[in-house]
Amino acid sequence: MINKRWRMFFLWRTWAVCLLAILPVLAGGLVGVGGVVGEVVGDVTDITIADVASSDEAASEHVNFERWYSVLISDQPAGSSYMSERVVGEQIETMYQMSMSIRRGEHSISISVSSRFIETLDGTPIEATTTQQLGAMGATTNTMRFGEDTIEIISGQVGVDGARDEATKKTEEATKQKAAKNAGENVGGRKVLPAIVGEWLTPAAAGRYVAERLAAGDKQITYRSVDPAMGAMAVTMMIEVGEMQMVELLGRTVQARHCRLRSSIAPMIVTDDYLDENGRSLRSNFSVIPGFGVTLVAADRALAEQAVNPPELLASTMIAMKEPIEQPRELRRARYALTLSGEDASGLDDLPNTVVQQVAFDAARGVAMVTVDLDVTTDAEEDKQPTKPDERYLQSTTLMNHRDAKLVAMVGKATARLGDDATLLERGEVLRRYVNQVVHQKDLSVGFATASEVARTGQGDCSEHAVLLGALLRGAGIPSRLVSGVIYVEEFLGAEHVFGYHMWAQGWIDGRWVDLDATLPGDRGYDAAHIALTTSAMTEGGGMMLNDMVELTPLIGRLAIERIE
Repeated sequence: MINKRWRMFFLWRTWAVCLLAILPVLAGGLVGVGGVVGEVVGDVTDITIADVASSDEAASEHVNFERWYSVLISDQPAGSSYMSERVVGEQIETMYQMSMSIRRGEHSISISVSSRFIETLDGTPIEATTTQQLGAMGATTNTMRFGEDTIEIISGQVGVDGARDEATKKTEEATKQKAAKNAGENVGGRKVLPAIVGEWLTPAAAGRYVAERLAAGDKQITYRSVDPAMGAMAVTMMIEVGEMQMVELLGRTVQARHCRLRSSIAPMIVTDDYLDENGRSLRSNFSVIPGFGVTLVAADRALAEQAVNPPELLASTMIAMKEPIEQPRELRRARYALTLSGEDASGLDDLPNTVVQQVAFDAARGVAMVTVDLDVTTDAEEDKQPTKPDERYLQSTTLMNHRDAKLVAMVGKATARLGDDATLLERGEVLRRYVNQVVHQKDLSVGFATASEVARTGQGDCSEHAVLLGALLRGAGIPSRLVSGVIYVEEFLGAEHVFGYHMWAQGWIDGRWVDLDATLPGDRGYDAAHIALTTSAMTEGGGMMLNDMVELTPLIGRLAIERIE
């Protein structure tokens, strides 16, 4: 049995991160479908954007629509959602907010995402901001300011960046002039990128376009839009317009038109949306992972914001093994067969290859054969080595701000006893052990904290260990990335012999990616009871880790693992 002190490090917040990754995109689709024609919602009158834009009252503030929804997970109330659109002077402001709570074991985690998009009356983008929060740590913000030929992205953290100590500010300022010479390079959470190529629609413009296509009787509607949570990229929304159906709304049944929505950012996730005769979204259903459907149901504010008993989302994501793995923390070599339930095996075809993990995908059988061998030498696998990582893997970002004075001091303290002739591998291992000790409050109460937060609180699970270690590695001049995968444990929350979702760091050392799991105590830096599923540089701007985490959605709840040898 593993030690209770660290048995709760696993990446159970993966579901929440994936959900945050697609919520803004799905919300954009719902706003485009739902905000199209005149209606009355409570005391607020919905009218078409075209009518507002041509009205003499356009110079004053006017609410086009605002709506509240109850959020249910597996038919259990979990939170609320709010959407609104208003004209302020010569601009249109679209707001979206969703908040919910889930349980991870004995801990309750709050999740929230909100966005604000400002555009002109004719659909020219001005500014968009998204704020996301997982758990009790500070919220991360991402603002995009649109110019004619460029997009300025400003990323930060509420409650942390605003209270940075003077030493941190001086450290960042010292590098500002040098970094500013390189287009697109992150400077203290700020970067400038080229404008998005091709045509795309702002939220209000998308609403007008969808209204026109619905009025014309189109059965297929496609458009491109942008959400700051996804970064400086256009996401394609695809709407399939269906027939009228009966749909249940919190105890009553009404007739509604069925539409199906997909987005290019997560094409495997289909949203079933039901609209009333005026085009208002009455109910929306989608599933991020099998068995955990998310439903948005139209409601008044009091009902939407009622107190909830957070649903448990932890136990069913564990992957049971037929046979136990003896002494998993001592395991040096293992071979696994990974399969997915259902006919679609996409997601297994591009698992990461490193020196110690080699993957062979059998497309005919839909099986990924994964060999983890810690004793394989670099020379023996020289032809399979990846290219040297670029500057992204040394970048200071909101998530891993290694320029933070606190993190700079940590690197110095952890490596103080090493001589000048110490190898990079020795430095990486010292930092791994240091993080294991620094994160002294090991629990599931934190959603996904930044390295700056973890350095100050010493609290978190596997993701906090990984983020802090990744930042310290970069601070020591070692390129790093984070790995999302699974780890075998002998017992967790009453379940025995299971793989659970997990996160750890990798450092680029001596021409290879070296796995460094800071949740493991002592000299147990890694073992063959780990399987890497995806990797991420955790780059700044837009989706940060969210775009990378979306890659896990085809696997969660469908993955089966069998040990072959």
